[in-house]
Formats: sequence, structure tokens, C-alpha cells
Amino acid sequence: MAKGRRRKKRFINQWWWALVALLICWGGYQVWRVHEQIDRQLRRQQQHQRTADDSRSAGQTPAASGIGITDQGPPGSGTSAYPRQLSLTKREVKRMHQLLRQGIELAKAHRLIAARNKLEQAWRMTKGHKTSAAGSIRKWLMRIDIHTLLDGVAYPHDHWIRLVQVPLGINLERMAHLYRITTAMLLNINPMIMPRDLQAGSWLLVILGPFDADIHISSQRVDLLIHHQFVLDYPFTTAGVITPLPGKYVVARVSHAALSNGVPELISLTLVGDINGRHEAVRISNVASPDVDMVMSTKALAELVKMLSPTFSVVTIRP
Repeated sequence: MAKGRRRKKRFINQWWWALVALLICWGGYQVWRVHEQIDRQLRRQQQHQRTADDSRSAGQTPAASGIGITDQGPPGSGTSAYPRQLSLTKREVKRMHQLLRQGIELAKAHRLIAARNKLEQAWRMTKGHKTSAAGSIRKWLMRIDIHTLLDGVAYPHDHWIRLVQVPLGINLERMAHLYRITTAMLLNINPMIMPRDLQAGSWLLVILGPFDADIHISSQRVDLLIHHQFVLDYPFTTAGVITPLPGKYVVARVSHAALSNGVPELISLTLVGDINGRHEAVRISNVASPDVDMVMSTKALAELVKMLSPTFSVVTIRP
């Protein structure tokens, strides 16, 4: 009898460890699938963007009545840091206004994803050009993006947001890293999720990041982008006498500090970049001081900090 019990116990233990090994293998497979899905989606989006850019570059021709401008490189750099944009033709301007009208009509009919797709096409045509329609395109895109990207809702056929299951052994920070967004952004679109209660098999909304930013010194505007596509914009003011140098920067440091006497929280965002062979740092804050280059409102800077990932986001400063 004792031998029979020992044999049965040994048999149960063997099956138990086999089940544990199977679960570990399944978890690893799920993580691999998540990686593959993200990489495949990003490659598809990058290929689509390159194809669209190539077709626009090939189809643009200078026109006497064109309304385009040129993105100039930084002064004294010797070469243009940004590619020159040819003027929009009359046909392109007509097409852009047509896309804008279609996008507005779809938005008013509550077909938000279809409207956003039309407006995204129109915005890509205005990029690098000053046009009368640019302001309207940005305004409508911002309205739609707030509801579709930032409101914690998964719309059908949305190519930026997904509803996914949490693989085994993955915490909230790891999920945010997999999809190239910040943990704060992941919590923002999943307000009912508590980090310590996250379990394998739970469903999460995720955004296919990363978010990037374009800082336009001339118009004192920060454009928040996702894969080169406009999402939101924020105003700022230059605090120092010397404006930041144009070029590409990354997020180096984010700091928060509570001030006394009821003054709102102090937020500081530090960008660093290798510009013309020199290490440059740009500091953005919600409170003006001698060592701050740019000043933004507390709400705008808090939102920007929530979306820009120190690991994946690129901040481009333009003249």
C-alpha cells in the first residue's frame, strides 16, 4: 500500500511539473507572438509611410501659383537639416480641400475612424506647407484623436489602438515597453486597471507607439505625433534670449516637484541631442526661470510628459 501511495504521489508530481513547464512555454510563446505582431505592424506602417512619401515626392512639381514653403536647416550648418518641400500644385490643393470636407462630413456622421483617415491624408499633404486649410485639418484631427486615441475606447478598424490579452509573467511596465509607450499612457487609457492586480489573461487597451514631438520655434508650437502622424498640438513661449538649436533630441530627464504657498506642481522636461557635433540640452518647464528654454502650461506639459517615452520617442526641434 505504501509503495502504491508513493508511486501515485510521484506520478502526480511528475504531471504537476509537466503542467508548470507547459505553462512557462505557453507564456514564452505568447510574448513572442506579441513581439511579432508589434514588429509586423510597425514594418507595415513604415512601409506605407515610405510609399506615400515617395509617391508624393515623385508627383510634386513647382507651380507658379504654389503655396508651399521650404523647411530650412539651422543657420550656419552649411547644409539643410530638413528636406526641401516642393510647392503644392492646384490639383493637390483641390484634393486636400476635398479630403478635409469628406473628413468633416464623416466626423459629423460619427464615423470617427473613417474621418480620421481622410484628415490624416489631408494633413500629410499640408506637412511642410503653409495652407489655408492646415488650421482646420489640425482642429478636426485633435477633436477626433482625443476621442479615439486618448479616451480608452477601442474603435473597429483603428490602426493605432488594440485590445490585447496580457501574457503570462508580464507586468504593466513590460506591456508599456512592448508597445513603445509610457506606463502613464497605458494607465491613462485603462483607468480601471490597478498595476498590482494585473493578471495573465486580462484584457488591456494598448497604443502602437511611440509618440514623438515636433517643436516649431517660429510658430511656438509643439506637435505631438504618432508614427509621423499629427495627434495634438500645444503652445509654448521661449523663456531665454537664445532659442534652442534645431535638430533631433531625446527625452533625458523628467522631474516633478511640489512648490509651496499653493503654487502648482513644478514639471521639468530635459531634452538632449548631439547637434553639429556638440552636446546640447533643452529644458522645458511650466515655470519660467533663467535656466529654462521653453515654458508651457502645467496641463500641456503634464500631457506631453505622459506621452513621450525616454526610450523610444524622438523630439525634433525645427526653426
